[in-house]
Amino acid sequence: MAERDAAILGVLRAAGFEICRVEVNLLHGYYRDQDGSSTGETYPINPDCPLAVVSNNWISFDLQGERRDYQATIWLNDVVRTVAALNDDEVAAVKLAQLVAEAVPMVPIRLTWFGDMMVEQPSLDPHIREDEMIWKRSVVHGRCMGRLELHQVSDEWRSISCRKCRLRVYVPSNLNTFGELRKNAHLTKMGD
Repeated sequence: MAERDAAILGVLRAAGFEICRVEVNLLHGYYRDQDGSSTGETYPINPDCPLAVVSNNWISFDLQGERRDYQATIWLNDVVRTVAALNDDEVAAVKLAQLVAEAVPMVPIRLTWFGDMMVEQPSLDPHIREDEMIWKRSVVHGRCMGRLELHQVSDEWRSISCRKCRLRVYVPSNLNTFGELRKNAHLTKMGD
């Protein structure tokens, strides 16, 4: 058991996930309405690999602790399903190396001094890259997991607003990629 966990942690860390442990746990996600609110219906996140990844990188200004990392858990489930379907150990090892190389997720972008972060929405799509246009991909507010949207508010400013908790942050209109937003996050302003 300890060897298995050490091997899994090694693969997850090589893929860029900052994790502290795995636990046996079948996680569920919630189906969402168009406004982002939960419908109350659930679906299994990790049916092929009932191991949940626990991360300790969810530390904000006023809260420290561990949190289940749904993105890493979804990725691990997908990897286990993909590699288990292969019959050849050498082919499986090559495929695992390829999946690990493609797996490095977007590093969360700090939006406010209070620790509000823009994070990649858990998905099986390829991860967000720094040179991608900001709103061609779905991102969420790290504190409440509400979907973040971009709105043009003037010629010089756009707002990033959370559909769930209504956080609003203003950013200069000339920031178009995730990398530009990360480098210039100090230019953001809190909304009302």
